[in-house]
Amino acid sequence: MNKQFSQFSLDQEPLIYDRKQHCINRRSIDPDALSIMFRLFRSGHKGYLVGGGVRDLLLGKKPKDFDIVTDATPRRIKTIFRNSRIIGRRFKLVHIFFPGGKIIEVATFRDSTDAIGVEEEAEEKAETLANDNRFGSEVSDAYRRDITINALFYNPEDFTVIDYVGGMRDIKDGVVRVIGNPDQRFREDPVRMTRVLRHAARTGFKIESDAWDSLRRNRELVRVCPPMRVYEEIKKDFSSGFLGPTLQLMAQSDMLELVIPELLHNFPAISNTSSLISKTLKRVDDLTRKGIIIAPSIVLAAIIASLDDQSFKMGVLSESLCLESDQKAFIASTFRLLQITRRDREQIEELFSCWSALVKLNSRILREILRSKQLFEHVHLFLRVIDSPLRENLEVLTEKDLEGIAVINEEPKKKRHRSRRRTRQVGHKSN
Repeated sequence: MNKQFSQFSLDQEPLIYDRKQHCINRRSIDPDALSIMFRLFRSGHKGYLVGGGVRDLLLGKKPKDFDIVTDATPRRIKTIFRNSRIIGRRFKLVHIFFPGGKIIEVATFRDSTDAIGVEEEAEEKAETLANDNRFGSEVSDAYRRDITINALFYNPEDFTVIDYVGGMRDIKDGVVRVIGNPDQRFREDPVRMTRVLRHAARTGFKIESDAWDSLRRNRELVRVCPPMRVYEEIKKDFSSGFLGPTLQLMAQSDMLELVIPELLHNFPAISNTSSLISKTLKRVDDLTRKGIIIAPSIVLAAIIASLDDQSFKMGVLSESLCLESDQKAFIASTFRLLQITRRDREQIEELFSCWSALVKLNSRILREILRSKQLFEHVHLFLRVIDSPLRENLEVLTEKDLEGIAVINEEPKKKRHRSRRRTRQVGHKSN
């Protein structure tokens, strides 16, 4: 750990980097985010850019989000911005709405008492999640964050970067460092371990040795977390553009066996750039970086299809996967520990059903694909991710083709023989 920040204290004085000591240009910040911060200033409050937005700007990247923190309470923020709404249960946040569906999140400084308390107190509480429901100051808010490179503040009023935890030094050195005692922070919230791996994969930084050793030592704590919460966290990696590197780090840290053990059996293949699974993950990342939104169900379906090189040969399904009942069983057995939502699971089954229809030329299902724009785009993107030549067949498919397919697949009708009804002769009664 940086010597200057080896002991955290709420009385800690920050390092202030002026505009000559960093590369952030205010013109790179979303104008609506700037307007929010300056309006907070005019209302007598602080307003800083924080988290991944500051990190990405310092790394010369375009931030995905511009999150803001302030000393104003959620109710006060709601009063200042009429185009806003208070959300959240564990901790109140404010969403400020702009035209075009844009939303900028504003949070009040959080207290770090529970996030970075003494180890004995953490053991006595034996809590899985830290209690973050209290407001604090900018220094406490910095300490409660997961890693140092995400705990920097940017003040657009005087163009300074405010650093309480040594994040600027770690960005310069290329290090992912946990704030506080890694063992304690991972016990408070085991999901933090997946975030450490994610940010190391996204930045290409090296995980600090104490954090790495602690992560491998405490990885079993992930089992304590609600499975649905782990799945929601993993889904963030699907759309990060760095899914491949993230899964490799999860495998190296032995975390993968606790989340998607099926992939661990294919770890050598993941590391081999010429393998099917490696190529599939790379296509997911490449398409994501181009701005193409890939649904989690498509990513999961592509992983399933790529797990076995023998059963997947350029769009030809194995006999077992072509059967609907076997599809469901295979999907359920592939992700035993990952708590996939029912909606995502049904979409995976639908993708395999449509893929099978293209292989078998099932005119009924193919007609459904053509008549639903959303389903067509969903199936087309799936075939693109797995690089199936059937994608080209789908692109040129028309209703006229389906009529021909239906005729070919139609079974000859058996000639029906009309049964003759025997007329009943009614005898005359004799007098």
